[in-house]
Amino acid sequence: MYLNNAQSVLTEITMRDTDLVNVQVLVGMAMVFWTAENFVPALMLIGTALRLAHKLGLHTRRSSKYHSPTSALQRSRVFWMAYILDKDISLQTMLPPVQLDSDIDLDLPPFEAEKDLLGFIFAADGHTKMNYFRARVELARIQVNRVFEAPHSAAESDQELTKKAMKNLENMVQETGSEKLRNLRDALQRLCSYADSISSQHSAPEQDSPKLNLWDGEVQAGFLVAPGYQDIENEVFMPELDFN
Repeated sequence: MYLNNAQSVLTEITMRDTDLVNVQVLVGMAMVFWTAENFVPALMLIGTALRLAHKLGLHTRRSSKYHSPTSALQRSRVFWMAYILDKDISLQTMLPPVQLDSDIDLDLPPFEAEKDLLGFIFAADGHTKMNYFRARVELARIQVNRVFEAPHSAAESDQELTKKAMKNLENMVQETGSEKLRNLRDALQRLCSYADSISSQHSAPEQDSPKLNLWDGEVQAGFLVAPGYQDIENEVFMPELDFN
């Protein structure tokens, strides 16, 4: 019912004066279709959302300098959510993403926690943490741009394209400094520790060896039921929405 109501005003959202709420609605609808594995409407919606985001200048720092810190932060989060979806949907549909990294002039979500812990997840010890939101942005960069960025002909076979992709991935690893690789390893260890704790909390008692598949549907058994993940969605989408 809610999706039908949103779709009924889709033309108005895309044609009227552009505002942040327009982008939020389109990104939210794209998320619904994407999680339902209905990729064609998700592809169209996220493309439109990013076009409107460009019109608002969400991808640049200078467009937010006249906004309050809170508003600028929310604009940034909305853009990065759209960016992640764009790359994920691109992989699923095997079509190029809308957003080019070269067009982005925006700070990544913070690596270290300060006052704002939104996006951070904690291990069972309560101290080990990582910014899952930032990790998803960085993963999105690798997913399409760094692996499949080599120019290729439409006549090339799948095998030739795969070889190019693997070569790009090998070059990317070689270009990445050892310190960054260590940081990635540490981040993955923290992520697995967090996932294990979530798995133990939400597994059925009768399961002999409950495991959490980190790569299945954005960790459906963990992050989508975790308070941290839900807080990200609420903070990104809800404050600017007015249903009155």
